[in-house]
Amino acid sequence: MPVRDEQRPEIKRLYLEGWSTTQISRHLGGMSAEGVRYALQKMGVERRTVREAFEALGNQEDSHFLSTAKRDEIPILYASGQSTVQIARLFGVTEAAIRQQLLTKGIAPRSISEARTLSTQHPETQKRQSESLKRNWQDPAYREKMIVALDKNKIAFTSTEEQMARLRGVLAGMLLGDGSLHIQKGGRHASYSMTHTIKQRAYLEFKATILREITPLNYYETAPKPKIPNGQVQCKTKTNPFYTELRSIVYPNGQKTVTLEWLNWLTLEGLALWYMDDGSLSKRRSYNKRGQYRIASRCIQFATCGFSLEEQEILRIFVKERFDLDFKTVKSHQTAENTYYSLRAAATVANKLFDLIRPFVVPCMAYKIDMEYDVK
Repeated sequence: MPVRDEQRPEIKRLYLEGWSTTQISRHLGGMSAEGVRYALQKMGVERRTVREAFEALGNQEDSHFLSTAKRDEIPILYASGQSTVQIARLFGVTEAAIRQQLLTKGIAPRSISEARTLSTQHPETQKRQSESLKRNWQDPAYREKMIVALDKNKIAFTSTEEQMARLRGVLAGMLLGDGSLHIQKGGRHASYSMTHTIKQRAYLEFKATILREITPLNYYETAPKPKIPNGQVQCKTKTNPFYTELRSIVYPNGQKTVTLEWLNWLTLEGLALWYMDDGSLSKRRSYNKRGQYRIASRCIQFATCGFSLEEQEILRIFVKERFDLDFKTVKSHQTAENTYYSLRAAATVANKLFDLIRPFVVPCMAYKIDMEYDVK
């Protein structure tokens, strides 16, 4: 149906108020959007650009387009904890549109684990979970499944405070050494892993016996390579809430960081494991006045170069106050980008350390505490 002359002023007024040609055609009825555009052209009305059109639509009530005000509100809502799905429902657009706006403003979407954490903290989610748990618990099969799951994670529920203190003390030493805690992408709980050369498999299996008190674990062996001629064996535990709790303290910003909060867990057994992991005994040999080739001096060192200089100072002071072991922070090596440090001490300190940890040193690592005083 063609546009009548008496409709032209109305078309012009509505268009200048921000209506789209499609909205005008539906409002007036009996004409197409193309007919409206032709009428505007005849009246000499300048057409809006695509950006201006979307902006005009976004400023209308109940519109499915995002106005400038809505786009500015998206980062605020997202930072407050709302999900992209919740924001999309609020503004009546797709989730993809919300994600695109976040990326445009340089905001990286949350990881799955972060989103899950925020979701579980939401009151509505907690209410739904509570109601769901009540319904599920009436099912005998579900109750049996939950009992089995609780048994697998019994460390978090049945261990005494003394047992927990021992495990924390041991793990503090292992985490200062070769151990690490990881949460798999999209996962909920952390697991512990450690890697040694195949030659040190007996030592790794000794540490694995301690970890089995918490969860089962698996071994992964790597064949020798040019850079690793001896090959490696990795031990990785199952996930457990106990490891998750430890990781939140040891990795406060996603990176292992030395703090007194978890250093205070360290026991003599943990100190022994730390030394067996990262400690070394050096012996400098030379000819004496009689022409005999003897051990001239001895020193020990903790390879703490993975920690910052500030963290090394925290370690040095802590070891002095807790165990009365006087180490010094020394430069280990230097690259074009960084300078690395380690903790070092003379033979007198070494003897004191070895007396403390000797009951916990496994036979395959005894060479690390052999001062060779009996060598002629």
